[in-house]
Amino acid sequence: YNNPDYVFEPGYKLMNIAEVKNYVLENKHLPNMPSSEEIKTDGVKIFEQNRLLLEKLEEAYLYIIDLEKRVRKLERK
Repeated sequence: YNNPDYVFEPGYKLMNIAEVKNYVLENKHLPNMPSSEEIKTDGVKIFEQNRLLLEKLEEAYLYIIDLEKRVRKLERK
């Protein structure tokens, strides 16, 4: 099991929010998550699905932390 704490490592490449938006609009699912078609074909692998969900949650926290930093900077102006 590879716990997705790697998301918090300095070298982790987090997509910028515009890239995520474009990916979602084009693919209709989050990056690195299986599509509906893949799930229909391969089924749901619960253990892997949980790992991916935790990865997305941890990435979301990184986006929230970045937004908080930007908001505080704007509030100081």
